Amino acid sequence: MHPYFRIFGYDIPAYGTMALAGAVVAVLFAIFHNRHSRYIAQRDLGLAGTYALAGMLIGAKALALITEIPLFIANAAEIFSSVESGVAAFMNGWVFYGGLIGGIVGVYMYCRSFKEDFLGMAAAATPSIPLFHVFGRIGCFLGGCCYGVPWERGVVFTDSLSAPNGVPLFPVQLVEACAEALIFIALLIIQHRAREKWIVLPAYLLMYAPARFIIEFWRGDAIRGVFLLSTSQWISIALVIVTSVLLIRHFRQKTAADAAGVQ
Repeated sequence: MHPYFRIFGYDIPAYGTMALAGAVVAVLFAIFHNRHSRYIAQRDLGLAGTYALAGMLIGAKALALITEIPLFIANAAEIFSSVESGVAAFMNGWVFYGGLIGGIVGVYMYCRSFKEDFLGMAAAATPSIPLFHVFGRIGCFLGGCCYGVPWERGVVFTDSLSAPNGVPLFPVQLVEACAEALIFIALLIIQHRAREKWIVLPAYLLMYAPARFIIEFWRGDAIRGVFLLSTSQWISIALVIVTSVLLIRHFRQKTAADAAGVQ
């Protein structure tokens, strides 16, 4: 597609540009969408967004490096043959799930440091996660990374640095972008109607994780996991299990407390 944007005579990576645009739009949306929220202040949302961004970058890169350890070991001589190749290998690759976990940790650290309500912050900010991801996946499509399996009716890349050029590929990046847009809309509805503010974050996890698990089957890039499933699929399974267990425990405790109150 278009791996670079030509701006003022400079070639700017499309993926990085879209990711940055998505981050700005997501933070601004959270601030203005929750401007009348009784749970959290706009100033805190903006500051927490910087913590989330830092955590996201660290987490996305950390998980990418962990998944690429076998690659580093197998090609150590070539990768570390020069400073340039080492830096290039280190900077290549980002994993969304690592960014998601890192972003949540970043917001939690902000709330803990400044004694803010984490659940209120999560309720206000969670819809911005899929909104950001829409931009990110469009950036993937433009750059050709995270590409899909061969498909005779697919899109053909000609200048990609990641996808095989000249081969029709399933536009899995755009499919995920559409899924993220639907999740974004669903979260806004839940956020508006939910009686308990904390439910927005687990609702997102229980929608995104199964969607990501299924979409991964149409990914055509290198194998990224073990035992027939990718790393993201294993994380999706873990997220569904952990989130479901926590929800069940919460509702059981609430039911018991309500029953005790009635007595």
